[in-house]
Amino acid sequence: MKVQRTDAIIFDVDGTLWDTSDIVARSWSRAIRENSDLDISFTPEFLKAHAFGKPMDEIGRILLPDQSPEEIERLSQICFAYEDRAVIEEQAVIYEGVRETMERLRDMGLKRYIVSNCQKGYIEACMMQCHIEDLILDHLCFGDTLDKKSVTIRRLMSDNGLKHAIYVGDTRGDQIASAEAGIPFIYAAYGFGETEDPVYEIKDIRELPELMERINA
Repeated sequence: MKVQRTDAIIFDVDGTLWDTSDIVARSWSRAIRENSDLDISFTPEFLKAHAFGKPMDEIGRILLPDQSPEEIERLSQICFAYEDRAVIEEQAVIYEGVRETMERLRDMGLKRYIVSNCQKGYIEACMMQCHIEDLILDHLCFGDTLDKKSVTIRRLMSDNGLKHAIYVGDTRGDQIASAEAGIPFIYAAYGFGETEDPVYEIKDIRELPELMERINA
């Protein structure tokens, strides 16, 4: 895909800005124990491989494959409620250089946004812990649109009048969503997942400003 001069960068959350896998694994395991008879616990490694990055409605089916649709829905909502409290109360792993990178992108004239497959409130918790509330111009999530990530990306772009955005994420799902939305993709190789032959790749978020200089040269 030929890249026109980029006017905005849209960021994924998990595996791109922060890592909450320990917090989420503990909170979901506790939610299941306290609200069902199931003997299930989740590890951060399992969640990174199978759950993170998926839309909320898919996660329950992945984590609770033997339960009825009604029970999956019930327990999923409880898990997300436990998670919401945990990510506010506990300190996630923030990737080094997140705020510094956002400031540099701002100074370069690049607008900054977030789109994630998460529930409402999760992006806000991320921005608060990363101390970037003042640097993100808008955000949108699955909880807002109840649709796949590519649709959410396009809606955010439409809402903000963006013409030539680029998406930064760490999974094949992010790569596919970017292609479906018709925008280029930057692979955050330091994150949770893998992609297929990405055109652009960073191994540290702090590499992003230099990459954007090359893309927009």
